[in-house]
Amino acid sequence: MDKQDRPGRKPNPVRAGRAASRARKSTVPGAARVGTLDPMEMALEPERHGLTDGAAAQRVLLKHERMIEAQTSHLGRQRWRDFIVTAFGILLLVTAGFFVWDASRAQGVVIEAFAVPPDMAERGLTGPVLATQMLDRLTTMQSQTDSLRAASTYANDWGGDIAVEIPNTGVSIGEVRRYLREWLGDQTRLSGEVVRLTDGRIALTTRVGANPPTRSEGAEAELATLVQRGAEAIFGETQPYRYGVWLGKQGRAEEAVKTFEALTRSSDINDRLWASNGLASNAVGDARERYYLAALRLRPDFTPALSGYAALALAEGREEAAYSGYLRLLDKGSAARRDMHPGRANTILSFGEETLALLTGDMGRAAELTETRIDLPSSAIDRAAAPVSAAYSYFLAHNISGGRRVLAEQGLDEPEAMAERLQLIGTEYEVETMAAWAVGDFVAEREGLVTILAEAIQTEPDPIWGDITVFIRSAAALAQARTGQIADARANIAPTPLDCAPCVRARGLVEAYAGNPRGADHWLSESVRITPSLPAAHSDWAEAYLVRGDPARAIVQARLAVQKGPKWVDPRKQWGDALMMQGDAHGAVRRYREAVRLAPNWGALHLALGRAQAAAGQVEAARDSFERASRLPLSPADREALAEARRLNGSSGSA
Repeated sequence: MDKQDRPGRKPNPVRAGRAASRARKSTVPGAARVGTLDPMEMALEPERHGLTDGAAAQRVLLKHERMIEAQTSHLGRQRWRDFIVTAFGILLLVTAGFFVWDASRAQGVVIEAFAVPPDMAERGLTGPVLATQMLDRLTTMQSQTDSLRAASTYANDWGGDIAVEIPNTGVSIGEVRRYLREWLGDQTRLSGEVVRLTDGRIALTTRVGANPPTRSEGAEAELATLVQRGAEAIFGETQPYRYGVWLGKQGRAEEAVKTFEALTRSSDINDRLWASNGLASNAVGDARERYYLAALRLRPDFTPALSGYAALALAEGREEAAYSGYLRLLDKGSAARRDMHPGRANTILSFGEETLALLTGDMGRAAELTETRIDLPSSAIDRAAAPVSAAYSYFLAHNISGGRRVLAEQGLDEPEAMAERLQLIGTEYEVETMAAWAVGDFVAEREGLVTILAEAIQTEPDPIWGDITVFIRSAAALAQARTGQIADARANIAPTPLDCAPCVRARGLVEAYAGNPRGADHWLSESVRITPSLPAAHSDWAEAYLVRGDPARAIVQARLAVQKGPKWVDPRKQWGDALMMQGDAHGAVRRYREAVRLAPNWGALHLALGRAQAAAGQVEAARDSFERASRLPLSPADREALAEARRLNGSSGSA
């Protein structure tokens, strides 16, 4: 029996429909498979069974290709749009961040437009114009404040960042930036107004932030004076140290002192330190030293006070104090660059190094440093004096050609130009007397110094640095003693202070040339006592022993001078002179050669070397030394001695 005829079983319509569908699929070739929705499959199926000519499929393929190209192009454009949108967003974020960062760092002074009466505005004196006038006054005062102080040491530094701000109407990028700077920054905002009084005068009121206002009254014709008063009040309130410096430079010393005294009570230690420095700059003598020491008690490495104290000691002839002070200053070089304006710090450190070189006899190094300092930032007077100081240092090193070169390069090789420069910096910078000393022409040195001293005595002492005539007196007394004018020498040296090291040394040498050995030893031993670290006292004592004809003791002192000043040429020549006095020509040659390496352009040294070589039997070497001496500057006496030495040794040529 067939299963379908079995009782109890009903037909399944779903199963029957699936069977019919399978039957149809198997009997209709080329029909599309309903199992796929891919248009490519649908288009290619009839072609597989040969039921079409392929045109329909080709059209589908072309359309599909175009669709893919369109989609690809769209995706490319979409990527560019996404990139542009992303980049624009990043740019907005960066711009916003920059605005916020810039606003947070905003300092300086912003002057808002002043309020003025309508009639003044109608005549052109508007609020922005008055604010600009105030800006001009503040900028001028700022430019006239030549201070060593580094900007980073100010609790409220606005330096040269001063601007007038005129609010715009509406919203703009500029207004947004202004609002941000006002909100996030640390700007000092100034405002003010002009009002008419009942008596016809005007009153100018200025305000600094939320601080109490400052008011000045006067006639309208005095508006410029009122603006200046307002600018001074603002400067003093916002920049008290700079204001004190400015007052001092305007000759208003009493007001400057009051400003600095008030600043010593500041809660900021930098202000207190610099206030003491400012008080020192307006004081004299012992008071000045006390202010420097007060600053150093607050902070031992406060380099402006270290520099000021050392410079004061040097100006007073207290060479040992100057030496130790500049040693400490150079040891604190990093603090100097932190405390002081970087350019000025470099200048002061260079001056300290130069001074140490001079005090220890390293004259060649001192000359090089002085010449370098010509191009370093400094005050106007220091810039004018630098080339003259450089030439002076070269002459101290017995390098006449080096000094002349510096003067020529600076246009000071003509007497008229030098005279004009000396009028600006002072006659104490006159260098021709030092040039005469460098070649041993003590008569010319004496005449020049006596003239300079006579002029200096008629000049009022410097209110800050004191009486500079003590150094001129010392040099003049030495030149007079070396040329036999003992009474004049004693008269010149007598008024000098006993803590001035060059003065005490000069007293000793004057007595040595006067034939007073006890007096010479007294003063020269005292000079050694007050300058235990320095070589000059020993060198002068060696000269004193040579004058009295005691070469053994001269050698002892020359040796000590060389130990304390190994680069100093003068005591080495003295050592050679003492050996020649003892008849040790070979020993003298060795010492003179050591000296020549330090001062190859010293004519008198080559003459001495030639004499020693001739005495040691080194005839050819002596002729070479005499030839070299003949090409270098010499004193009149040395010219005569050279001519005689060349005649005795058979040298050719003339001196």
